[in-house]
This record gives sequence, structure tokens and C-alpha cells, in this order.
Amino acid sequence: NASGASPGRPGTAWSTSRNNLSQHVVEDKHQLRERTRKLFDLIAESNHDVIAVVTHKGFLRELERGPFAQVDATEFKNCEVRVYSAAFSGKSTELEHVERVA
Repeated sequence: NASGASPGRPGTAWSTSRNNLSQHVVEDKHQLRERTRKLFDLIAESNHDVIAVVTHKGFLRELERGPFAQVDATEFKNCEVRVYSAAFSGKSTELEHVERVA
């Protein structure tokens, strides 16, 4: 299968490395959204004023559309940079304000 998915086994992908076949579990959208929530909580609990997140566009898309509640966010382009300003309620991870600034 050219896509890397294994027929008959949803959620599984195969890759070859040095002629060895290895199995990798592929996240579904719910699992990916849950992982973005964990990062969101870490960001909210951080004492840093500026945080850079560098990752793949699928993860960033789910971070935007999920925890950042930017449901109309457009698809990312290659090497695109987006900047957000976010404020959280006191010591909680509840998002008070989020704005895309660049």
C-alpha cells in the first residue's frame, strides 16, 4: 500500500528500516486531539512569557481547532509561522483569551 497503511488493520502503518519491517500505531483524530490538550495544559501551567512550538502541521491544526478554539483556522502551508497571544484564568488551564497576531 503506497500510503503506508496496512490493509485490514485500521490505525496501523508500516515502515521499513534496514530491510526490517516494523509496525507503528497511527493516532486517530481523538488521540491526536488528546495529545494537543496535554501540550495546551503544559503551556497554560508554564511560567514563561514566550513559548515556541515546532511540530508538524497536523498537530498544530488540532491544537488550533481544539484547545485554542480556532475552529475556522485555515490549513497550514509549508514552513508557515503563526503567532498567538493567549491569556489563562489565574492558575487554571482555562483559556481566557486567544488571538492570532501573526
